[in-house]
Amino acid sequence: TTVGYGDITPVSFNGKVLSIFVMVLGVATIGFVASEILSTIVSSNLGAILGVNKVRGRVDFLICGWNEVSNATLNELKNQNNKIVILDEERREELTKLDNVSFIKGSPVEKVSLMDANVCDTGTVILTMDNDSEVVLAIHIIRELNPYVNIVAKINNPNHIELAKKSGADHIVGPGAIAGKLLWENHKQPSVAEWIVNNISSDTEYEFYEHDVKGKSKLIGKKIKDIKKKLSGKARIIGVDTSMGLEKIPKDEYIISEGNILLCIVNKSNFGGLE
Repeated sequence: TTVGYGDITPVSFNGKVLSIFVMVLGVATIGFVASEILSTIVSSNLGAILGVNKVRGRVDFLICGWNEVSNATLNELKNQNNKIVILDEERREELTKLDNVSFIKGSPVEKVSLMDANVCDTGTVILTMDNDSEVVLAIHIIRELNPYVNIVAKINNPNHIELAKKSGADHIVGPGAIAGKLLWENHKQPSVAEWIVNNISSDTEYEFYEHDVKGKSKLIGKKIKDIKKKLSGKARIIGVDTSMGLEKIPKDEYIISEGNILLCIVNKSNFGGLE
């Protein structure tokens, strides 16, 4: 649109109209291109800070909702070198600075947000929202998007547990019931409460461990007392989950069979596995 030297100018009416059109279009095109480039740069930088980018690649754990429960969950998971994605409706800039942690700003009950968090290629989804109805709705949507994902849901009201199970949750945790039990134990048996808290924390020397006894397992046919000798000082079997229910503190003569799940407390420093 500059005046130019005047050596080439439109003469006819049609030529002048065409020139005006080209000039206006040229300015608009330059502005559009500049805007797109700037928008790409800004969104790329803000994406890392505010969580507006899509997550690509396999996700080990997707945590939906941010509160004290999800914070405690993250503290347990981030020490295990997992790829973690956190999805929440509010911006959490502090979470973008953590290694192996990506933050997505969005709603856990919206398909678009869940797709941005790559729920279709996620191993486990942990739902920690405070509203049970949101949790149940999220279970429905997530199960529709990924039928094979493992869903762990926090349910506050015991009356909603059955509904969450029917919606497709694989595991349900009731923090209120657990907290109430710990409070009572702390009053009645403080040492027991302290032992429970210490053993469910990753900061201690010990941790809970479960082992699925499959078809070719070397443990099939062995007695509990034989396994105890092998695990002396490394682990202790505290239960066996069977098709008939949980066998608490199994007897020494109990014989391990296929499909059993051994529940143990293990010493992380020297435990190398049950087989």
